[in-house]
Amino acid sequence: MQFNSSGNVTSVQETGIPFTIRPLPRASEKAGAVPGGNSLWILKNNKSQEEIDAAAEFARFVASDDWQERVLPESGYIPATKSAAEHTSGLPSQQMALVKNLVETPATTVTAGCHIGAMSQIRSEVDTAVQSVAKGTSPEEAFSKVNEAAELAIERYETRAAVTEK
Repeated sequence: MQFNSSGNVTSVQETGIPFTIRPLPRASEKAGAVPGGNSLWILKNNKSQEEIDAAAEFARFVASDDWQERVLPESGYIPATKSAAEHTSGLPSQQMALVKNLVETPATTVTAGCHIGAMSQIRSEVDTAVQSVAKGTSPEEAFSKVNEAAELAIERYETRAAVTEK
């Protein structure tokens, strides 16, 4: 079992080992699709207006449905737009499961915060815990550490979010 990035799917497919993908269950109606990579950040500090305009044009290009439809088959990452995902077809069943999850799971403000929140750190902690369990640590011990780190990461995110709301 892997708790992993969709970008890892193509690597696993290349091994020839049969596998399947299933979405994580939604614990409540507040839960949405879990966002991950396939992100682009543009920072304007110390940039000329020409550089900012060029970066914005590039962002529009990579966010276009035409480009996003190529993302999954070429990189393994799920498209960043639902409209591109809805036009993705002819892919292996594992990748189609990822697309189906994206299209059918509603967006929520809770999961939107994952893009800038604690998700990356928590995901790294979970990965470390899974590797620890594989090496013989009890799941209870390995994941108790994840719980502590997750709570701290969430607390820090909530503090940053509160400051930016002012």
